Amino acid sequence: MHRKNLTSEEEVGAYAQLEAFPEWSVERIARRTGRPTPVVRDAIATARLADEVRPHVLAGSLTLDQAGLLEEWRDDDKARSGSCSMTER
Repeated sequence: MHRKNLTSEEEVGAYAQLEAFPEWSVERIARRTGRPTPVVRDAIATARLADEVRPHVLAGSLTLDQAGLLEEWRDDDKARSGSCSMTER
């Protein structure tokens, strides 16, 4: 990535594209771009988030951990509607 002033979304997308190639591991991307491995790993994780969640992570209003929790409940209609009670099993 040689272009300067990439947006967060562009940077996340670029790491995800590189990681799609079998010979490009997270560590190799980090070495070649000069970015810390955890930054690259988090960017790729962000790229894999649902379209509804990703912009909130990129904007900083959700952490990756929070987004991960939302993703866990994504297909649970009861949880999404708020109709779960604490006593339900």
